[in-house]
Amino acid sequence: MMSTKKKRGSGAILLGSSAALALLGAYRPALSAPPQLSALHGAWLQQSSNCADVYTTSRQTVTFKKSVNEFVPGFIISKNQLMTPVNTCRIARIVPSGKRWMMKLDCTGSVSTMGASVQFSLTGDGTLLRYLNDQDTTGSRYQRCTAGRLGAAPTE
Repeated sequence: MMSTKKKRGSGAILLGSSAALALLGAYRPALSAPPQLSALHGAWLQQSSNCADVYTTSRQTVTFKKSVNEFVPGFIISKNQLMTPVNTCRIARIVPSGKRWMMKLDCTGSVSTMGASVQFSLTGDGTLLRYLNDQDTTGSRYQRCTAGRLGAAPTE
């Protein structure tokens, strides 16, 4: 089992550098088991943004463009990591939180290391809703950015 020891740093750097970290609640009405991490794999971007402006493909993998704004509302989940343009977080666990899910993260940026928690849900149409806190009833909608949305042939 991995250690959950956390160093505390500036939350403003982590959350300010990516609204996406305040990212991700109710996968199904009855939360019987957490969503498989593989179901979350891929590049995600707030639905009001254009995937091709933020991501590119490299060796059949979607990555951030080199020139992307560090505050872009997007993130990539791969294996047990969540990445933003300036932070890399280890996904420690996903636990139920009412009708939502809570993702527990151990994050490292250029100036700090800290723990973070993110509330999210997956919707029936394949989008992800990220909630700022327990009082947020609407959430921010995120779309999955596939190679096909970037103008390249989809790589499944």
